[in-house]
Amino acid sequence: MVKDFSDAKSLRDFEMALKALGSMVRLNILRSVSKEAKPVSTIAQEVGISPASCSSHINTLWKAGFLHRYKRGNQVFYKLDVDHLLSMQKAIRRFLNIENHI
Repeated sequence: MVKDFSDAKSLRDFEMALKALGSMVRLNILRSVSKEAKPVSTIAQEVGISPASCSSHINTLWKAGFLHRYKRGNQVFYKLDVDHLLSMQKAIRRFLNIENHI
């Protein structure tokens, strides 16, 4: 996660995370896995997209740090990483220089 913005890698990581949130499909995926871990097939059905498309979007979210993933049997389950989401909120506030505002 982005700790500060003193180097190009931190800025790229920050940009990648924000871009990952720039899709309504990905936001719906995050909503789908916000309370419980689910496999791709369930997420795809809930969001209304194909499993292949869902996997691609999940990969983007996972690379950006928004999802935990683990295997159960032969399925991979995904769940929202709430701590990462909260740290992104803090990073956005730092970037905009509004850390002390409500």
